[in-house]
Order: sequence, then structure tokens, then C-alpha cells
Amino acid sequence: MSASQNQGASLASGSVGGNTGVVINELLCFLSNKTDSMPADLVRKLIFDFYDEKEIEAAKGYLFDLQAPTNSQRLIKRKGPNKKNADIQDMQQILLSLDVAEVPCFVARDLSHLPPLSQDHFDLSSVLKDLQELKSDIEAVKDVRREVTLLKESLGRNAESRDCVQRVHVTTEAT
Repeated sequence: MSASQNQGASLASGSVGGNTGVVINELLCFLSNKTDSMPADLVRKLIFDFYDEKEIEAAKGYLFDLQAPTNSQRLIKRKGPNKKNADIQDMQQILLSLDVAEVPCFVARDLSHLPPLSQDHFDLSSVLKDLQELKSDIEAVKDVRREVTLLKESLGRNAESRDCVQRVHVTTEAT
């Protein structure tokens, strides 16, 4: 059995405990983990270039079976020269349509069977978004620090005033 046939077999034999278990499938692991962090067209291209048609069909069938109880649609069997790309798009749509609580945790048994990623594959917009959030958090911390400093100064002045009042009070009692 070839590596690609073995991957399809691991998908077919992957158990789902109440649809929220752990399923060993490298393609679905890659798809589910990169959906939120990479542009959809780039994820589609990486899957298209790395996995064969049988692996894609098996993964699509598995995702379709996950949604079947809540969906009256039938599994669309794609044909033609654009079949592989259309199947990948179907998988992306199915995965996005599923309730997160119903999606099992897809894991990779063989990390070498995940598409390699280079720096060119990362979406800089998500990095910039994270950087902007980090800057906002830093500004919030600076604001809190300023408030703490002002409170300390205020408490220091209050303590000095209290000491002064106590000295005046002691002096007036002594006279």
C-alpha cells in the first residue's frame, strides 16, 4: 500500500467519538489548522499541489459525513479537469459550515505528509493585525501604569497632610 493510499485508509478508519474525538488525517489537520491563519486560495493551492485526488476525495467524504446528520444535501462527485480544485473548495466550505463543537480534532501522524510552508506562505495581514493588538495592549498597560503613579503620588500627599495635621494637633495639645 502506498503512502497516499495509507493516508486515505487512515481517514476512513479514523474514529470519531461523538464527532468530537481525534481523527488522524494529515490533509484535514492541515486544512483545519490553516483555515484561520492563511488565505483560502493559498491553502487550496498548497493542498492541490501536495495531496493526490484519492486523499482529497476521502477527506471530502469524511467532512461530508460529519455534516450529513444536519444537512439534507448529497455529496457532490466532481468531474473534469477542475475536479481536484473544486473538491478542495467543497472541503473548505463544509469545514466552515460545521459547528466548531462538532468538529473532531484532526491530527497528523506523519509530519512529512503535511505541505511544507515557507515565509512566502504566510499572510502578513494577520501578523500586522496581531502587532496592532499588541500595540493596543501596551498602550493600555502604560495607561494603567500612569494611573498607579498618580495614585501613589496622591497617597503620598495625603500621608504628608495627615502627618502635618497630627503634628499641629499634638502641638496645640501641648500648649
